[in-house]
Amino acid sequence: MAKRMQIKNSSSVAPIAPEPRRVVTVDSGFVTLYANDIQIQTSPWDMRLTFGEVGDLIPSEVPGIAIKQVGELRISLPLAKKLTMIMFDQLKTYEAQVGEIPLPKP
Repeated sequence: MAKRMQIKNSSSVAPIAPEPRRVVTVDSGFVTLYANDIQIQTSPWDMRLTFGEVGDLIPSEVPGIAIKQVGELRISLPLAKKLTMIMFDQLKTYEAQVGEIPLPKP
């Protein structure tokens, strides 16, 4: 006589938890900055983004441009990678709706 196989109804996959609701508050030190220049430095631990605002041309034998640094942001490398992915998706969506964003000439 053949034995009957019994299949247990067990799930090894954990249910997906809903994303937590974001509750945003504004810190007393919150600032808003405008930047049209950025310098990026990367270390083994983090990424540093130094934001600046382009000013006037500096006439001299070798012309330059004045950059006023307005702030700095230091973030972890995993956050920098995630931020890059999010920004790329946002720009792709924007360009699909509005048109290509022209890049400045070097």
